[in-house]
Amino acid sequence: MKCLEFLYFYLMLTVLSIILRNDPIILSGTVFLIYYTQALGLDPLPWLIAEFAAANTASMVLFVGNPTNVVVCEGFRINNVAFSAYTVFPFLICS
Repeated sequence: MKCLEFLYFYLMLTVLSIILRNDPIILSGTVFLIYYTQALGLDPLPWLIAEFAAANTASMVLFVGNPTNVVVCEGFRINNVAFSAYTVFPFLICS
């Protein structure tokens, strides 16, 4: 049962990170995870690693998902749609 909870949590964080960026997910998800893992007596380390991995890989898909994306696109004059098209495949492989 805990494996399904872990998978659902990972998928939820991934989808939310694509939409909201990684900062809100990390800031609110970490606090939630600390209380959640303490209440159930779970080791928080795998949950936190999954949270950071999901949030950081998913935020690379959108142009505005990460400030570094904006700097790269503006500095090299890369189209926003082209940037997302080229980053969606590495994101899927990483996830």
